[in-house]
Amino acid sequence: MIPTNISVEHILKAVEKIDSFGVPDHRISTKYVLIFNGKQYPPKYVLSIGNTFANGCELEPYEFSGGIEANGFLRRLGFVVIDGSSDTIYSESSEEAIKSFHKTVVNAYLTAKKECNYTASVFIQLIAERGALKVAKEFLAGNNPTTGFEKLWEKGRLDLTIEASVLLPQFKVLFTIEERSASFNRLKNYGYVVQDVLLNESLSNELISQRFNKSEHNGFSYFSELDDGEVLKTFNDFKKQFHDYNKRSPHEIWEFKISKKKYILAIRDEDEEKHFSITFLQMQGERSTRSAAYEYFTTKYGEHFFKTINRITICSYNPDRKVPLVSRYYSIADFLSFIPKSFYDAHQTKDINDIQLDIEGEMWENEMRKEGAVSNYYGKRYERDPKNRARAIMINGLSCKDCL
Repeated sequence: MIPTNISVEHILKAVEKIDSFGVPDHRISTKYVLIFNGKQYPPKYVLSIGNTFANGCELEPYEFSGGIEANGFLRRLGFVVIDGSSDTIYSESSEEAIKSFHKTVVNAYLTAKKECNYTASVFIQLIAERGALKVAKEFLAGNNPTTGFEKLWEKGRLDLTIEASVLLPQFKVLFTIEERSASFNRLKNYGYVVQDVLLNESLSNELISQRFNKSEHNGFSYFSELDDGEVLKTFNDFKKQFHDYNKRSPHEIWEFKISKKKYILAIRDEDEEKHFSITFLQMQGERSTRSAAYEYFTTKYGEHFFKTINRITICSYNPDRKVPLVSRYYSIADFLSFIPKSFYDAHQTKDINDIQLDIEGEMWENEMRKEGAVSNYYGKRYERDPKNRARAIMINGLSCKDCL
């Protein structure tokens, strides 16, 4: 039997440990796989290792069963488990993908009927008449969850809802980002967070493998280097500083040097504390803590975030220094110099293109507009000649140097 105190955090630590040490040959799964960070893990072995973090010892294979027991436990925690031998992760929408989604939804209905004693008669009739895909899209277009959704929530089985099926990786091609976001947020609002779901398609490949975790009780991820007592000691000091440091500013980037070419990233953002569950090669440049932080903030707040603030705080912790923690304010211009130019060139180009279209629109509306002309609308407005505006942008760029 699986101990009920194994949590999401214990499973995440188990995944980290497996990444470092691998899976013994006799524990490799022959059928089911847990999907996380684009990798596959044997569900039963993940639970065995998860128990070492929850209860201090590894669960032996004979102490619990795989399949329904192990997979169901992990799914209730929000992890994605699929049948590696038969489930296809589709690369494009097709009749086969639609039929597979339909079958998955029907199987979830049958599981709810068997394990929860809940028969959703109206739901299964809708599925039979319209098809699971159409019904899912209709449900997601509504503002409120269905009665069946709330029934499964009461029984603690939101993993059996049609919204949970929408978020399975094999059916990503069937739904828009907006529909997947609606599924994710509806489940989250009821306390069920599906792990490792990528909703923002603009993230770079480096960041697809990131998971932004809310740090609770100093709950940073497991890293094998921390088994070294001296490293662990300094890391614990870093964690204490991260949580207790009183020189707070709205947005802070925290970096910890584990070893050469291995850094940990944490972020304090307004009233939230977050950390990344993988390490980075360096603090600046490609695959760095600062390029990841740039992606984090622009993903959360939008492409123009760094034009709305004047500075950002970076706190770097290097155990090799006499004073390990160095905290500094950086202007946005200085901060952008730490990351690859390609990270923000695309955003800058997009801004310029948008403004160019705007300028062309102004010229089209009134080709005879003169510099300094006055237009009466609900007050007075002093017109700028669009050609002069374009020249000004070419000369001075888009950023106000006084604001940086």
